[in-house]
Amino acid sequence: MTKIRTNALAKTRISPNESGVISQQTVDRLKKKQVRWFYRDTKLLGFFVQNNPSGTKKYGYETRWLGRGKQKRKMIGSTEMYSAKEARDIATDGIRLIKQGIDPDAEKEKALRVNSTLSDMLEDYMSRKNLATKTEADYWNLMKNPLAPFSDRLITNITHQEISDWYASFRGDKEVSANRALSVLKNCFKSAVFRDIIQPNDNPMLRLEDNLDKYKEYPKETILKDELLPRFLESFVDLGQRWDWDKKKKKRVPRKDNKCINETIRDWILLKLITGCRSTELKVMKWKDVDYKKALITFRETKFSVPLTLPLTRLMILILHNLHQSRSSDYIFPPQSSQSKSEYLNEPKRVFAKVSKHSNMPRTITPHDLRHTFMNVAEFHATYYRDGNSEVRHHIPQHDIKVLVNHKVDLHRGYAGTNLNHMRKQLEAVSSYLNSSIPVQDFGTGKTTHFSGIFEYVFYGDDENFIPYGDAQEIKTLDKDSIKLLKEMQDN
Repeated sequence: MTKIRTNALAKTRISPNESGVISQQTVDRLKKKQVRWFYRDTKLLGFFVQNNPSGTKKYGYETRWLGRGKQKRKMIGSTEMYSAKEARDIATDGIRLIKQGIDPDAEKEKALRVNSTLSDMLEDYMSRKNLATKTEADYWNLMKNPLAPFSDRLITNITHQEISDWYASFRGDKEVSANRALSVLKNCFKSAVFRDIIQPNDNPMLRLEDNLDKYKEYPKETILKDELLPRFLESFVDLGQRWDWDKKKKKRVPRKDNKCINETIRDWILLKLITGCRSTELKVMKWKDVDYKKALITFRETKFSVPLTLPLTRLMILILHNLHQSRSSDYIFPPQSSQSKSEYLNEPKRVFAKVSKHSNMPRTITPHDLRHTFMNVAEFHATYYRDGNSEVRHHIPQHDIKVLVNHKVDLHRGYAGTNLNHMRKQLEAVSSYLNSSIPVQDFGTGKTTHFSGIFEYVFYGDDENFIPYGDAQEIKTLDKDSIKLLKEMQDN
């Protein structure tokens, strides 16, 4: 592939370009890079694929207006929505119209008013909304099924009675999918009203809103609480430790069985559990996002494109230190398979299934469940001393929890993000509760008890200070060790 100069008229920062014939195979092979770049077609000049740092890929085309030097660029849509052939056909028509001095958008709107299908209106709706690539793909999947009976129908000919009968056909079967599809229908008709294709009073969805008995949805239990949390954590600790205690030699020895989970994946799960971060935020993190001098960690690729900076806690430091010892990539969590096509570790769903089975969970725990669990622990269980008051312990307020997990918040209100020390106390409180939630069988008495600092000792303790947690009466704090680790990491 030959590199060519970047289009000087591009509105974004200068980005690299590559060229070749755009086929479906070519699109599938394109890999994510650190900057936005373009793959330009050598067969149809002006046709391109825009590859974004986030990993999303979109088709587009550009050419110059007839008699004018001004460049016109149009985005077609995600590579998840269109095949390479479909995008090429759209680009061919669009480039032809622009060269004739005709605005493709005006022609498209004109065509929509004449014979718009439900699929056309979905495409129009998504073209005006800044939807995530996954959301767009989900909408198209719903259009193919279960909305297939309407997809190629003129939107002006679809009646409220037809929609009602169609919706009723799902009773007792795929009711959740029917609810999602109904929302897509609503958006399509909204778009038809916006384009003046139908009058507001003729929108069939308005008649249905008051008369349709929508299917009730019962959300899955996504919070590890009550007896489930200690059960899950106990199995996680058991599968996560790589050492056994030799009572005769009175020291740690490498674990002989093959039940333990990959150490990097173990640290991925634990860091997600004690921060409540999203998987997409965690997997793309790089070592440059860790500030050892200030003891901060920054999640840069967030849902709302606003970086989130959190203070490092004692346990977070130990996790990073352990990962830093085997550092092999710019990413904190590199892929664990040499055959992986990704530059970073993706959600370890198989490991979650393994831990869930080992702990006899009623269902397989998902990575996102840990985020919900963090919020539940933070709101109802974690307590900390606030404002230097060593007598009164406080729960973490809901608004502060939203800041910690990077939810949208009311900016005019005061929140934890303005005080990193305050946030550190709150995060430490969550870790402390999780550490003390693990039931431990005391080897000497046979009684079940709880200790603080289980993760620290079982996962990261060294030969010098390691104590088999079943024999320990109290786990000592690691504040001094934390400071030492910070200095070591800074020097490295």
